[in-house]
Amino acid sequence: MAEEIVDYNIETEDEFEKQLNAYNDFIEAFIENFQTDLYASGIINHITPEDLQKYFRNPDKNVEMLSKVTEYFYISTGEVHMLFELLESLPTLKYKIESWDQPDNHEKHIAMINKTLHKVKHKRLTRDVLKQTAADGTLVGIWLGNKNNIYPYIFDSPKYAFPAYRKNGEWVVHFDLEYIDKRFKEFGKKVFFENLSPYITEQHYQRYMKTRSEEDQYVELPQNRTFVVNTHTLKRNQGLGTGWANSALFDILHKRKLKNVEQSIANKIINAIAILTIGSEKNEKYANLALGKSVKRKVLAGVKKALEKSKDGNVPVVGIPEFAKLEFPDVKADGLDGKKFDHVNLDIQTGIGVSSAMINGTSGNSATSRLNLDVLYKRIGVLLENIETDMYQKMINLILPKGQKDNYYLVYDKQQPLTTKEKVDILSKLNDKGWSVKALVDNISDINWENYLEQTLYETEELKLQSRLIPYKSTHTISSNDGAGAPEKPDDELSDEGEKTRTGDKNNI
Repeated sequence: MAEEIVDYNIETEDEFEKQLNAYNDFIEAFIENFQTDLYASGIINHITPEDLQKYFRNPDKNVEMLSKVTEYFYISTGEVHMLFELLESLPTLKYKIESWDQPDNHEKHIAMINKTLHKVKHKRLTRDVLKQTAADGTLVGIWLGNKNNIYPYIFDSPKYAFPAYRKNGEWVVHFDLEYIDKRFKEFGKKVFFENLSPYITEQHYQRYMKTRSEEDQYVELPQNRTFVVNTHTLKRNQGLGTGWANSALFDILHKRKLKNVEQSIANKIINAIAILTIGSEKNEKYANLALGKSVKRKVLAGVKKALEKSKDGNVPVVGIPEFAKLEFPDVKADGLDGKKFDHVNLDIQTGIGVSSAMINGTSGNSATSRLNLDVLYKRIGVLLENIETDMYQKMINLILPKGQKDNYYLVYDKQQPLTTKEKVDILSKLNDKGWSVKALVDNISDINWENYLEQTLYETEELKLQSRLIPYKSTHTISSNDGAGAPEKPDDELSDEGEKTRTGDKNNI
């Protein structure tokens, strides 16, 4: 069968090219568009949910990136910021030193422990450990120096100093020498080796740079000096934990998206364009093309002048011909409804574990706020337990004689502290029973115990005010010896009923 020939009526290639160009011009007339950032002003592109999903799939590998994300939201998000501020400020860090038995030098050992805790500034150190552990999920450190000059070194990231495995029930920490080049410059390397010597030295680093072997890449740090504090782990042998803010990050991103919608609508309202139509569609005589340029300019200038005067608070009055029309678009602001944020705010607060009732006193009462505060204290108490057993226990063992290993231990106060009023009420009841008054006075602000005692002795012993200033008699101070009560009547004035009551004869009737 012969192939059918179709005639397109195209005589030359030039004519075909002309028709093709005309077709392209026709298509472009319908798809022509433009882009503008008029309504995107003020909108910031943050980390995407897809990025978070990638980080959460392998949190051990992305521990540094998750730490940076948490630090970013700590600076930019109020809920995350308040979480870490409460974590730092709530614990009183009052402690006591306990022991399983008391040797001959018991008081000396207690004094040495207290002195060392004061020297290492244990309150500031513990607060820093709490915040860094909650931010990164894992904190690794080492005690340096000797028992007379011991001090802690906290590694900035568990990426290069991490718990590798357990040995005899406790973590063994490895340090990755490859990270030194990424972390420090030449001067920083020198300072680092001076601090960590002899546990991490320049010789370790130079040997690894020559061999580049995995055997030389990791340095095992001494187990009796290193400590690991982690949180949010599901398994006992899970060395790296996760930060306290991670569970709320998706909800925080969703809230940022809602804020972007608000910003876009606000920009649309602010940048709303007034439309001035000049020309009549009904009367060809006054059509836009039939009007002269001077007429159009005059109408436009009058409208512009009237609108500019409205900025001063005046009411503009403008007269425009019938062939002109001024319109202001009606911009809907449904996206500015604050109720849209209620649910996402609740999700964020649930994720970080701090309610708005405790942060700013909204969406709750005193009872719910106190309950949430009690839960937060218990969460902090779990971290403090790790700090006691894994961090300060090793410090105590290093400064005391070897024979006292694990005999002494530190215990932080983990309970929610009483209010000043509660303390004063309890101490007042004890004072009424003869207990010391000093503790009561110490809980009253702006009153010094020594001055208070000195003034009391002066008033009682020198001025003798207690004997000179006798209080007025009242039902609280008067007694029967002072003639209190109704006067007794003589026996001859008593009635028969009164006589029977006085002598008790009435009961015998």
